[in-house]
Amino acid sequence: MAISRHRLRLGPKSKPAQQDQGLIYGYFSAERFVHANGTRTDEIAMNPAYRDRLLEAIASGNADQFAGDLEAMGIEVGEDGELTIKNENKSNRIKYTCSMCETNIWGKPDLNVMCGDCNVAFEVAN
Repeated sequence: MAISRHRLRLGPKSKPAQQDQGLIYGYFSAERFVHANGTRTDEIAMNPAYRDRLLEAIASGNADQFAGDLEAMGIEVGEDGELTIKNENKSNRIKYTCSMCETNIWGKPDLNVMCGDCNVAFEVAN
């Protein structure tokens, strides 16, 4: 199976980057970024000027081994032919709705909010 048929989706431990770094093809930097909660994220950067050469190099090697290496780095490998990056939704906001006037608000979990127009509590929306 050729790697060109794989779709790449970055897992929660990886961060996509596309940079023009002159004459280099790209790089991998482990634990390059630190989030506010202390978790670390890797960086994978590819020079877009060498995209075709990178894909040829990948396809000419052992695609299954390469796919395994990607999965070990937190990258899911699909088989639909497109290279895509899936951004996970990290929002912790909840949608609340007034049962009387159907006004919507968004906020953190466990809010206790009243509708000023209807004088009823907002409820978690489905």
